[in-house]
Amino acid sequence: MATIVYDAGSLDQSSITTGSDLTGSLTLGGNSNRMVFVGFSHKPLTVSSVPITTMKLDSTTMTKIAVARKVGASRQTFSELFYLADPSLPAAGTYNVIATMDTSTGTRGMGHMCFSNVIAGIDASAVATNTGLVTTLVTNITTVNENSLVIDFISSGSADNNSPSFITHDGTQSWTYEDDSKNLSMAMAYKWVPTAGATDSGWNWDRTDIERVAQVIAAISPNIEYNRPPVLCFQDPGMI
Repeated sequence: MATIVYDAGSLDQSSITTGSDLTGSLTLGGNSNRMVFVGFSHKPLTVSSVPITTMKLDSTTMTKIAVARKVGASRQTFSELFYLADPSLPAAGTYNVIATMDTSTGTRGMGHMCFSNVIAGIDASAVATNTGLVTTLVTNITTVNENSLVIDFISSGSADNNSPSFITHDGTQSWTYEDDSKNLSMAMAYKWVPTAGATDSGWNWDRTDIERVAQVIAAISPNIEYNRPPVLCFQDPGMI
């Protein structure tokens, strides 16, 4: 049975008031058919700006899957999801992940997850936003192959713009990273989906004044050829 392998992941954020770059690091393994996902979250200081983000793994530009944006009374929240796959990935090692924006203010953060034995492409993606006294958000997506995997990145902001909220998944995700250490809360997770078809990914908050929620999810499929058993060929003795 073909399965996707989870290699590594992390999540961190930073409050930046000067400069337009946020740099993190990730460690790539040496497995085959690898794919890296980076989630990026940003809370600009105004509701009018629409920041443009580019993401690079060292010098290679990553592909943006989707952007979720939610505008509140005095702030807005962005969630963006990027990926890069073999053969564009470098050899095993530790590399910089660099988010470059056209604005230099606001709180932003990023997380990443690395997988192997993946078909190099995105099967499906979905964007969800919500606002106003939110305690739960559930987003639906449809996978196209068995043993697929759903990657989920979400960020949120409270009405007072300062107090972080603790985000927990609804019990369907296999693993999560959550960071509410600053005034921007974000989380990243993945979910195994053994049977192709409709599925969902949900989150909960520990407070009722969540004003802005932005979520991006994407589905990927395992590389079946990577796990296919060898074919044995026998010669008919009559042909000798």
